[in-house]
Amino acid sequence: MLGFTVAAAIWWLYFDLFRGMPIHGGFGARFVWAQGHLLIFAGIAAASVGVEFAIEAAMSGESLTLADRLPLAAGIAVYLLAMAAIPGATRRLDRVVALRLATAGTVLALGLAGSGLEPLSFVALVAALLVGEAAIELPRARR
Repeated sequence: MLGFTVAAAIWWLYFDLFRGMPIHGGFGARFVWAQGHLLIFAGIAAASVGVEFAIEAAMSGESLTLADRLPLAAGIAVYLLAMAAIPGATRRLDRVVALRLATAGTVLALGLAGSGLEPLSFVALVAALLVGEAAIELPRARR
């Protein structure tokens, strides 16, 4: 269920941002927009592997190693960094960009320092950070 929550938050953040988003700027902005999507998709793929590692660890009663935590944490961080870079390059910087950067840093720090967390607790914290960001960001995106 927590993996689905992570996926749903990624979905809402992505599609609410890019729905009807015009690309402003020249070649550089268009380049960041196109290449940023490669990072978005790579981050999502890595995060899904991290969720699978957490499920396997929880089922076997093991703790998550750093190598188990990093795909989820780094995947979400890369996703959020790309989600911040695209609007940062194609329009003005705003609080949403800053929020994404802060959330990316928090998730990555949690992955690096979360050695004492159980697998479900780790995924729950990542999911809570994403849901919290969506709760703050989405009402602003609809304006």
